[in-house]
Amino acid sequence: MTADRNDETTAPAAETRPDPIRTWAPAFALAIAFLWLFHGTIANMADRWSDPTFSHGWIVAPAAVVIAWFRRDTWVGVPFRPATGWGLAIILFGLISMVAATVVAVMFWPCLSMMIVIGGMIVYLAGWQWMRLLAFPYAFLYFMVPWPDFLVETISFPMQLSTSAYATLLGSMVGIPVVRDGVNLHIGPPVNASFEVAVACSGMHSLVALLCLGAGFAYFTPAAMWKRWTLFLLGLPMALAANIFRVFLILCVANWISPQLAAKAFHDWSSPVLFLINTLGLLTIRNMMLREPKAAPAVASRPVEDDDAF
Repeated sequence: MTADRNDETTAPAAETRPDPIRTWAPAFALAIAFLWLFHGTIANMADRWSDPTFSHGWIVAPAAVVIAWFRRDTWVGVPFRPATGWGLAIILFGLISMVAATVVAVMFWPCLSMMIVIGGMIVYLAGWQWMRLLAFPYAFLYFMVPWPDFLVETISFPMQLSTSAYATLLGSMVGIPVVRDGVNLHIGPPVNASFEVAVACSGMHSLVALLCLGAGFAYFTPAAMWKRWTLFLLGLPMALAANIFRVFLILCVANWISPQLAAKAFHDWSSPVLFLINTLGLLTIRNMMLREPKAAPAVASRPVEDDDAF
């Protein structure tokens, strides 16, 4: 006789799911520590963004998020492989540089230290693969860092001189009695008006904003690398040319219509209009770069005639 034997059934093993608290606790802790350490730096950056030269800083971070979202097909589903050692090293380097900048009272360096810490946080929480995938959105964040004053003065003063010189040349060509004295422009009788090409009128605002815009256009341009760099660097000559034309138009309005209109309404409204024109110019250049060259039409081969044939 064989004894009946109950079949032993084994219950399926329960699936192990990651604990959300353990998964996201380091990220929350780092975020809180980051805000506590850099809230003063963020406030100083926001204060500098009130300067028209760096007013684009308000939209840089949202734009970086949008850029990353548009390329989400490259990072959706990529696993997190934290590189804690490298991440901590980068974060520590950023914190040390912030302390050093505070000691020597370098105003803009804490902003760069904050950006270094952000990069270290990405490596620490997600790993190098995510850092590579988010390299451009992360680098784009550097556009919200205001430039130091010495760099602004170094770049803006030659732009002031060039703008005043070429605007005077164009004004003289159309018969405006304009005399240049450094960055000051004087229109003679019967108008008798004077204008100063200040730092705000040097084209720095357009230059920084166009470089930021050109970087975004270049990133989304599927072309050769040299074309993308060209698109990015075109911001400099375009900003200078647009500002020269703007000051020339101010001279025209002041000489032929009204100096008050030129100094107030036209001065204020011409800048955003020319920036829009520059933006359209960058888009046009981008479209030209993407245009495929037309293939030469194939020439039908002509049969060789046989001289002996009748």
